[in-house]
Amino acid sequence: MGVSIDIWRARIGTFSLPSSGTGVRHDCDVSVGAVCLALRLVMFATLLLSGDVETNPGPNQSSQQSSDKRQTRQTTLFGSKPSTSSENPELGDVLRELRNMKCDLSKKMDKMATDLNRKIDSLVDDMQEIKQELTEAREETARLADENKVLTEQVYDLNNELDSMRGQMKRDNLIFKGIEQDEDESWDQSEAKVRSLISEKLGIDGQCIEFDRVHRLTSARSRPQPIIAKFNRYQQRKQVYEAAKVLKDTEFKVTEDFTKRVRDIRRKLGHHLAAARAEGKRAFLSYDKLKIDGTTYIYDNACDDIRPLSGRSTRNR
Repeated sequence: MGVSIDIWRARIGTFSLPSSGTGVRHDCDVSVGAVCLALRLVMFATLLLSGDVETNPGPNQSSQQSSDKRQTRQTTLFGSKPSTSSENPELGDVLRELRNMKCDLSKKMDKMATDLNRKIDSLVDDMQEIKQELTEAREETARLADENKVLTEQVYDLNNELDSMRGQMKRDNLIFKGIEQDEDESWDQSEAKVRSLISEKLGIDGQCIEFDRVHRLTSARSRPQPIIAKFNRYQQRKQVYEAAKVLKDTEFKVTEDFTKRVRDIRRKLGHHLAAARAEGKRAFLSYDKLKIDGTTYIYDNACDDIRPLSGRSTRNR
């Protein structure tokens, strides 16, 4: 590669020196302009050989075009092509290693994608099973809720029947309040005090009343305890209870014997009874119901208030 010395001599000309004489004399057959041109060519060739100079590709040319032009100039000037990656064994090894890495990476990614798809499919199957179990659980919950509703109604009916039976057992009873209590009072003494009250306060012959038993409700002595009397005849019990209205605003009081459920309901209805009477309405309690101006009301635990009784009464809950 390169330009021979003969070619350079042909391009820049020759210099001749004198063979004799005292003075120094240079004869040059070329002009100064030719020498400058030759120097420019030498510099240009040197720069091209170093490969660091290329022509300006201009604003509309790509880097690839510039590289192609540079390779073309080098080929034209020096008669050879620049080396490529195929001629460099180290570069070839790097390319092969990169291709192998790409292949391995592709295989790993394919394996990861396969594993991920398998896991997703497994999760989908699990989700379907959970969904099915949830549906079955909801159906079972609905079934149990229906059964619980039926059982609740049955328990309510049984409680009502039991309460009704207890009420029937208590229907012949009356409770007398306000009667003085003696220390260690016996049942006979309690019965005698009840007969005396009936005769003196109600105007009924107490000795004619037939009792099954008469006694104090409790043995406490903090204050006079009520006396409960069980009548053998309901008509006598009814006569005494109706006559006991004369005891209003006195220290004595005669009430019916109710079950706990009925007592709780009557206590709640009592507030509405007082409010109705305060408004000038005719109101009174009848067992577990309240009657106001001819309208019958029951207490509804669901709304914690009274409501009119229409047709078959709704169960209190």
